[in-house]
Amino acid sequence: MSVAGGGAANTSSWVTDDIKFIGCTFQSNYGIRFDDNAGTATIAGGAVVCDEATRFDYALGLFQGSGYSGKLSLHLTSAWTPILRGASVAGSHTYSVQQGTRSIKGNICYFTANIALSSKDASMSGAVQIAGLPDTAENVSNRLGAASIGYASNVTFTGYSGISAAVQPNTAYVSLYKYGTGSGGANLSPSDIASTTQIMISGWYYI
Repeated sequence: MSVAGGGAANTSSWVTDDIKFIGCTFQSNYGIRFDDNAGTATIAGGAVVCDEATRFDYALGLFQGSGYSGKLSLHLTSAWTPILRGASVAGSHTYSVQQGTRSIKGNICYFTANIALSSKDASMSGAVQIAGLPDTAENVSNRLGAASIGYASNVTFTGYSGISAAVQPNTAYVSLYKYGTGSGGANLSPSDIASTTQIMISGWYYI
């Protein structure tokens, strides 16, 4: 998030228009402060509203203004475009559906993805991934992000019972796996993907 404006302070940006953050709040580790600098920052109807005299100080992490003083957690929501790729050669597929949503609350990213192919690139190679996540998972060993497959069609996993998914540390993609009863898991491979494969997935991970 950026705030445009002029001003003479190195750590501040002075805003000339009213700003309303619908459903947005701010937490200390994001380094943002609302300072009631002869202006007002009020909360009404679930929104934080700051007038033109309210200062944003990026060196600090508190919210201060009339109606509220304290710490809150950042909440951002946006769309993203998921792609189905191979880890070695991504491939250039044709899609009939490419939809993704992502919501950040504090240091957790919640996401959904819906991908449907209408044509598969035969050059795709390596472990199959859903890539394009806008936020990289935190780099903590063995802390995987949870993900679940809500729907999958035209995916072949001969010798396995189904497919699963996870976000590995320090990555911005979803890894896809095959699993079976009494057997070890394996990466989903391009040969398991068809020209009409569709996968719907949701999950969360720490950022």
